[in-house]
Amino acid sequence: MPTELTLRQKLVEIRKSVPYLQKASKNEQQGFNYTSSSQVITAVRAKMDELNIALIPAITGHATQPSTTGKQMLTELTMEYTIVDCDSGESLVIPWYAQGTDVHEKGVGKALTYGEKYFLLKLFQIPTDKDDPDAWAEKTAGDSQTTPSEVKKPRPASAAQTAPPDDTGTIGAGAIKQLIKALGDAGIDEVAFISEWGFKVDKVPKTKLTEVMIWAKENRSTTPPEEEGDIFDV
Repeated sequence: MPTELTLRQKLVEIRKSVPYLQKASKNEQQGFNYTSSSQVITAVRAKMDELNIALIPAITGHATQPSTTGKQMLTELTMEYTIVDCDSGESLVIPWYAQGTDVHEKGVGKALTYGEKYFLLKLFQIPTDKDDPDAWAEKTAGDSQTTPSEVKKPRPASAAQTAPPDDTGTIGAGAIKQLIKALGDAGIDEVAFISEWGFKVDKVPKTKLTEVMIWAKENRSTTPPEEEGDIFDV
């Protein structure tokens, strides 16, 4: 790779090297797949090393508040990530925000882990999906939206109240309200939710609601071991 590339040109080369990440980690207890922090870091590190790019995090602000249940603490961090071209000395400072909900001693670590994970995903615009790469390519080929969205499915026709429950389409207003509360309790914002699932809260398929609720509950109670281990050896 030519050394005359600018820092921004090198960032484009890193982005090109990781067009897609499949959710390779699985929480066996709750039965959902996710993209781990270590998976994201591993995906970009080789190209960053090749181009002599360093990433330096710094916490510029720290605040905590009890969760709505009162059992855990929401930790909020304002941060700056400095991207350094170690060949030229050129640097780029990007402000960032991270949050995590957990017991007191783990809140900062969880916020740092998720903050780094989503910073890299957003900086290099890396999509994640549960589908195989070919299915992902087909889905994104005709996607004109600026944020990830699910494959659109036709809405079912109206049925009488005596008809069997409809398992197709997206969740209704009551389920949306319930999900928003669960996400709020877990300290999960809309950006993190879309990055994890590929659709907005009001576009959750009915068939996915149970899995999404379990995921939100899991994130409220503890960090999956693969994620937590990136910061603390516990």
